[in-house]
Amino acid sequence: MAPREDAMTQTNAPAVPLPASRKSYPSVPTPEDIYEPVWFLDEAFYPDEADSRLTPRGLHWNKFHAVGTYTHARLRNPILEHELSAANIAALETQGSKWTDRDYEIYVAPGTSGPVKITLLFCVGTELRRFGLRSLFQSAGRVLIRVPGIEAGWSGKPITVAWGIGVDEDTIDALLAKAGLAGAAWHVDVMAAYSTGYRGINGTILNAKAQGSLDLSKVSTVVYYDCLYRADAPSPGHNTQRALEHIDAATQQKVKVGIYECTPGGTPTGAGGVTKVPQVWLQSQFGARYKHHQPEAATQGDPGSGGGTIPRSGRLRRLPPQQGWKPGRSLPRSTRRAHRSPRGQPAPPLDDGEHRRG
Repeated sequence: MAPREDAMTQTNAPAVPLPASRKSYPSVPTPEDIYEPVWFLDEAFYPDEADSRLTPRGLHWNKFHAVGTYTHARLRNPILEHELSAANIAALETQGSKWTDRDYEIYVAPGTSGPVKITLLFCVGTELRRFGLRSLFQSAGRVLIRVPGIEAGWSGKPITVAWGIGVDEDTIDALLAKAGLAGAAWHVDVMAAYSTGYRGINGTILNAKAQGSLDLSKVSTVVYYDCLYRADAPSPGHNTQRALEHIDAATQQKVKVGIYECTPGGTPTGAGGVTKVPQVWLQSQFGARYKHHQPEAATQGDPGSGGGTIPRSGRLRRLPPQQGWKPGRSLPRSTRRAHRSPRGQPAPPLDDGEHRRG
């Protein structure tokens, strides 16, 4: 995903006001409650997204709720059988569809009627809002689908493991129909993963290989944003490498691969600093079609060049601390988005969706 070149990169950008009272917020006891979106409060995370109207919680509505077409649907996860054993699926089904079905979001750019190019983002839950992604999909013919994720540590699950959530052609058709594009021609153009979404992107690609459930031949770009894990579950393991091999073959060696390395937890390394999916293999497999970016590196560079970094001007600026808040102190979930902890200090608790398990 490209860096946001907008008001948030400017030091004089106005801050979205924080609510007056913290005590008015509901308690959020479990991680899944935080990362599953609150549909009826589509709030602005960035100043350039803010509508003049305020939500009941005192935050600005997101203007993109009424620009283009935005909707969501709860659908069955089509890659369950790829991800989990029959016994684990049966255990999930003891709670009905709570864990077998998940919430997918779709955003259609203004003026889109078809054919459409689809970007699939496999992530945690709130990224469409939290990362301000709708502002990047304003060209007619573009569609963004947000695919959620599951963490092993989430409470209430009848099994202890995590698993991937994916898509197939039926998933995409159902979402397009709900967004008013039933019957429109489409193809998947970009597949991107963030955080626990690495499970979903790998599972979707490998399920497509096994079942023919999704045409990947026109995918132009695959991105792993700080989630370059070897991915040894489910068996036989090495799922990231196997998924990349398959999509390379499916596109007849045309797909481009971007790896964004931001944290040691998201892009872990072994002996000698070798990434879990070795860069030597990535360079050998994809050649000039492979780029490795390090957004948090000290030096600047061109993100379009091999081994380059995202220019500092492309990063989100940190809003100044507001009255009554100190870095590292827990905030209500909707106000955490306005802050990034100063370098060297811990982030507010539960600020990120990935618990960094490889």
